Amino acid sequence: MSDISYARLDAQRESYIDFNQNYDRKKIQISSNIYQKGINFYFYTNGKSIESVDYNLNGQYKKFAAFVGIDDETKKLK
Repeated sequence: MSDISYARLDAQRESYIDFNQNYDRKKIQISSNIYQKGINFYFYTNGKSIESVDYNLNGQYKKFAAFVGIDDETKKLK
C-alpha cells in the first residue's frame, strides 16, 4: 500500500505519516524484523491525534493482509 497513490491523507500534520520509513527516516523495524515497505503513523498519547490514509482501489484487490506493530525505535522515546 505504501507504493500506491492514496486518495486522502488525514493527519494533524502530514509529517505524522511516513511511507517505507519511521519518523527518524530509518527502515521500519518491529521485533528486530526490518521491513522495506510499510506505513508508519506517529501519534501522541493525548488521544486527540487521529491519522488515516484512504485509497480508491476500484475493486483491483480481493484481499488485504497487514502486519501491525510498534516500531522498535519507540523504545528510545520517553
